[in-house]
Amino acid sequence: MAETAKAPGDDAGRVATSRDVLNELRWRHDALAEVQVWYRHRGAPGDRRVVTGDRIRALHRSFLEIDGRWGGTLIPYHRVLRIERAGRARWTRPPSYGEGRSV
Repeated sequence: MAETAKAPGDDAGRVATSRDVLNELRWRHDALAEVQVWYRHRGAPGDRRVVTGDRIRALHRSFLEIDGRWGGTLIPYHRVLRIERAGRARWTRPPSYGEGRSV
């Protein structure tokens, strides 16, 4: 079983959120372009879509912004299901649909 990671710089042991993981990949590892973000998208096949990190324009407080067909598309973090880098899950939302765990 994967170990649950603490949020960066948090001594209280708070579980890392999808936003925490994306920010860490962006600022500590300069690897945001290397990720795939799976998110809930109503109407898509299986109600899921995936976006590559090179399409992420910005990481805001409550949502990430990606390049879309007609400009920027906003995806709330509560819709993020999984974050992968190099084929390895870096964060996944548990079945309870609570915030998530870093793997």
